[in-house]
Parts: sequence; structure tokens; C-alpha cells
Amino acid sequence: MRTSWRQSLVIGAMAFGLLAGCSSNGEKISVGDGDIYYKDGATKEDAQKVADALVKDSFVDKSKTKTSKSIRVLKTGGKNVLELVVKDETFKDDGMLNLLRVGAGSDVAIEAFAGAPTELHLCDGSFATKKSVDVEFTKKAT
Repeated sequence: MRTSWRQSLVIGAMAFGLLAGCSSNGEKISVGDGDIYYKDGATKEDAQKVADALVKDSFVDKSKTKTSKSIRVLKTGGKNVLELVVKDETFKDDGMLNLLRVGAGSDVAIEAFAGAPTELHLCDGSFATKKSVDVEFTKKAT
């Protein structure tokens, strides 16, 4: 299952990875082909933990230098929020949303936030949320 969500999300995220230079997206760290933004209570440390988790899960490729993926980390209402920029088709694909909710979102939330409540937002190229779900943990944080 890990390969399926990773491959699908990589394909979806590549379409909108061109957010560099938009200051309203927040502060940014870049890791390989991923830009991880943070704002609204999230810290650079939070963004780095998310980046590390994304590298570990092979979503972000540290060997590449051209940005093709954009993620934003927020803290809102007592929850961590991961915003992923994806292709429009992904918003309508309930199967993909479920894979992200129990796969990618769960893995990153466990690695980056020690299993704390996390919400996953699927966003367009301007980080406008089109769908959101609470991450469902399929394993426990260690």
C-alpha cells in the first residue's frame, strides 16, 4: 500500500510544485524536490520534521534540486495541519483521499508529530483547501 499512495501523490503533486516566491504561503525550507512552507503557529522545526518524514517515506527526493512538490504545515485549533498541493483530479478521487488519510498522512503525522491529532488538506496551487480529513492512525508512534 505504501508504494501506491506514494506513486499517486508524487504524480499529483508534481503538477503544482511552483509556489516558490509567494510570501503569503509562509516561511519555507527546501529539501530536494520539495518545498515545505510553515506558518500560523507552525515552526521551522515542525517543517523540518515533516521534511524528514517525507524523505524517509520517499515522497521527497533529496537528490533532486528542481522543486516539484509543495507542502505547508500549520497549527490550528489544537491540531497539526498538513496541506498538500495536488492535481484537480485528486480532489474527486475518494480512494486516493482514503490512501492519503491512512497512509501518507498517518506516516508523516507519526514521524513528525509523534501521533498528535493531524488534519490533512488537499489543496490547489494557491493552497486553497478543496478537501480535508482527519488523519487516521494505522500504527502507533514510537
